Amino acid sequence: MKYPNTNDDLNDFIECVSLGMDIELKYKDTGYWIGRIDGKIILSEFYSNQDTFFDTVDDLLNYQIDGQLLRDIVIA
Repeated sequence: MKYPNTNDDLNDFIECVSLGMDIELKYKDTGYWIGRIDGKIILSEFYSNQDTFFDTVDDLLNYQIDGQLLRDIVIA
């Protein structure tokens, strides 16, 4: 799945993350991968070693990138 995606709503995104699907997220000029590793949700910035781990989807959605909540970024 690729986000932001105007065809999906926030519930679709939450379901994809909960199922452990690989998700690509593009924000400004940076790409991110969202997935699951060892039961944790991971947000990984492409071409860097910057990984952030989350326990819940809600924690992920409340994460901020450049002052924007991820929940506001995924659904453009």
